[in-house]
Amino acid sequence: AQGGQIMCSAEVIREIKASVLETVTKTEFSKFQPSKAIDGTKQLGIVIKDVGERKLKGLEVPEFVSAIYPSGLEARHDLGSEDPGPASVYLDVVRVREVGMLCLRLEALASGRIFKPSLTPRDSELAITLGDGGAEEEELELWKTLEVDPDNLLPPMTTRWTDHDLLSTLDSFTCRIR
Repeated sequence: AQGGQIMCSAEVIREIKASVLETVTKTEFSKFQPSKAIDGTKQLGIVIKDVGERKLKGLEVPEFVSAIYPSGLEARHDLGSEDPGPASVYLDVVRVREVGMLCLRLEALASGRIFKPSLTPRDSELAITLGDGGAEEEELELWKTLEVDPDNLLPPMTTRWTDHDLLSTLDSFTCRIR
């Protein structure tokens, strides 16, 4: 049985059919079944799915077993039968770069700044000349808003990078985000 699955032997299924479903004649054990349990099971409703003969631990002879499910959950029986193939992960430079941009934004926010990617390199504009009056306010405002070309902060990813290179870079970004 898989996790949460209830498997029953043929004798137990016969008793369920006799006492709960009332589809076969009562057995010699039917009179010993608590009526409260039978009523609760009837109210819940059950569905029986035959599994077949299985060799059970501690028994030499294979036993015919069935799985039982509450009504409405019988579709779970067929979920595990499909064999999903190996999952393939497609990494490309654009997606890894987007994670890198997210990483830069989160790092800027963590330091109390706002990251604004500039489309052109602005290294010359980052030099601050101190003058009279509101220079300190301008410097503070410049410090709060980080406007930098992302190419200066991200690794130079190209389409020639291998999956291993992209995965290593992605791992680096996720570690920085944590």
